[in-house]
Order: sequence, then C-alpha cells, then structure tokens
Amino acid sequence: MDPIERLASKLPRSIFVGLVLVVALILIFMLNPPHSVCDSQFAIFKADQTPFLYLDPKKPYMKTSGYQASYDKCSASNNLGACADLFGATRQLMSDLASGNPRCHTEFFNKAEVKKALTDTMSLMIRLAWGNQPPASIYEKNGWLNSNHMYLYCELKANFLNHYGKPAYETWREKQMQALPNPKNIDRREVWNRSLVSIDCKPFS
Repeated sequence: MDPIERLASKLPRSIFVGLVLVVALILIFMLNPPHSVCDSQFAIFKADQTPFLYLDPKKPYMKTSGYQASYDKCSASNNLGACADLFGATRQLMSDLASGNPRCHTEFFNKAEVKKALTDTMSLMIRLAWGNQPPASIYEKNGWLNSNHMYLYCELKANFLNHYGKPAYETWREKQMQALPNPKNIDRREVWNRSLVSIDCKPFS
C-alpha cells in the first residue's frame, strides 16, 4: 500500500475528498494563473502592435517584425521618406502605451520588445541627426529632423527617464555620444553641444 492509500484509509472520506479538491485547485491556479487587469490590457496592446512590434502568429513565414524592417530601412537610407514608416509607427506605439491603464505602464515599458523599440529609435535618431561626422555647429544638431521628429524624440526621452530612471538614461546617453562618428576627434563638450542629446525638450513637451 503506497503512502497516499495509507493516508486515505486513515482519514474520513469527506476530509480526504476535501484535501484532494484543495490540491487540485492549487494545481489549476499554478498551471493557469488568473489573468490580471494588466494581462488583459497587454493582450489588447499586443494585438494592436501586431505585426509592427510583434510577429503575426498567423504568418509563421514572417521572420522580421514591422519595427525591425522599418528600422533597417531608415538606418540604411537616412532620409525623411525612408524613415517615415518607422517614426509614424513608433509614434502610434507611444500612443497605445499611454492609453493603457497607468498601473500597467511600468510593466509594459519593461517588456523587451517595447524597451528595445524605445531605446533603438532614440539611438537611431541621434545618429541620423549627427551623420557621418560632427555637425558644423550647434545650430545643425537636428540634421534633417524637423519639429515633429523632435516631439517624438522628446517623448521617447521622457518615457525613458520615467520608466528606467535618470542614472540608466545618463549611462545610456554617454554610450550614444561615444559611439558617434568623430573623425575630427572633438572633445566630449563639443560632442554634447553638437548632438541631439543636448536638445532642449521643453518646447516639445
């Protein structure tokens, strides 16, 4: 007789049945945890962001998300037309994130795909504005990016600071500055002055 059979023989049937039900309920909750409000909202968000941020499960032959495809196109061409899809869809991504339950924002912004889109787009905008060498002056730090692009950049920056913190932003920012092409070997202060990282976001907030 195994241990469970011995236990069953010693316990009243009603108690044993009750224990079995409790164990069964625990297993059900462990295998199928109840959905929270944020779980439900994320399901809606993910559906809205497919196939831009997430691959479409109905199209298994697609190996690249809309975000990655538009990012690659923008990075390769570095012009307004090539980057329009990326910037427009990223603006919609930020809108979808903002429209959700505020209690879920931190959880959403820590999703790997969301964080990558936010940081990679900011990094790309900094490089696009800079070009292959330092801008001639601080007045050219935006490159070909216009005021609409600055609104997007500043929105991305604000969300970075809000959800990942100032120390993380400053560490990330320094890496971006160090990675910029700098054939003239200008010092950090000039890199700061001539790059998009020093843009004043107050007019665009």
